[in-house]
Amino acid sequence: MLACNQLVKRFAVRRGWRSHPVTAVNQVNLQVADAKVLCIVGESGCGKTTLGKMLAGVLAPTEGRVTLDEVDISDRRTANREKHALKVQLVHQDPFSTLNPVHTIGEELSLPLAHHQIVPKPQIREECERLLTLTGLNPKTVLDKYPHELSGGQRQRAVLARALSVRPRYLVADEAVSMVDVSSRLILLDLFLEIAATQKLGLVFVTHDFGVARYVGYEGAIAVMYLGRVVEQGPTEQVIHHPCHPYTQVLLSSIPALQAGHDFMPQKVLPRSFEVPSLEHLPPGCVFEPRCPFASPACAQSQPALKATEATNVQQAACILLDVPGRKVGG
Repeated sequence: MLACNQLVKRFAVRRGWRSHPVTAVNQVNLQVADAKVLCIVGESGCGKTTLGKMLAGVLAPTEGRVTLDEVDISDRRTANREKHALKVQLVHQDPFSTLNPVHTIGEELSLPLAHHQIVPKPQIREECERLLTLTGLNPKTVLDKYPHELSGGQRQRAVLARALSVRPRYLVADEAVSMVDVSSRLILLDLFLEIAATQKLGLVFVTHDFGVARYVGYEGAIAVMYLGRVVEQGPTEQVIHHPCHPYTQVLLSSIPALQAGHDFMPQKVLPRSFEVPSLEHLPPGCVFEPRCPFASPACAQSQPALKATEATNVQQAACILLDVPGRKVGG
């Protein structure tokens, strides 16, 4: 089980001669079981990439911890941290900046295999070929090429192959198809799902696109983030068809329908304002209160915690309207 508990990440922002902390991720609790899918969705700047990097051990949390089978992999002082951290691999958004431009694809794959002694040295090239084949690439034409000689889709597959080289249990994919041609996105999404299923990997998929989140996490779960907080989470289809938080409803309302009557939200929910507050000056109560079309004066008083909805115990939302008897959010 990969989990995070009360995860907080603050960055120092400098203004002139002074600096002050800005909270990018605030009190997040998530968990994803082996061979399961969790999609983290939200607008740009909501903290989802920072959260994904902490789950993968790339960033250390300011507070809280990330655990794998209850072993803290976010603490640099933990014994055998590297051994456990290898089990969670990050697939970056930009494959070109991730690959070393002076290394061939074969060299990129060989380095982790040799450093971590995944296979004996004489078998490294054979393992590289297997990894490329697994991700849909032809080893004969790709292995000795440099990153600039590949297409965007091929580079992303090579990055995925490198992540798989250390035989992880979890993949954290950060906007892994956003920089790929539209014609290749569906193929790559299917590849992620196929590899996760055949290799029995847990998959944390970070995206700003609710349509992509639904496709990838159809049988999994979704966590909706806004300004550093998870405001709603639960099984994907439950959240899609019965969104409880106004922000989730706004996101679903923004998805264009190709045909009349096929909208994600039959009744559109629009925000009061399209201006997102700055992380440096967050509202005192609910972070969505300045934009929420259903906000009441009480919403500006305190930040509600995630709590189970009336419909099901597996879906949670952070909205004060859930405490009003008989009242549905957005109703």
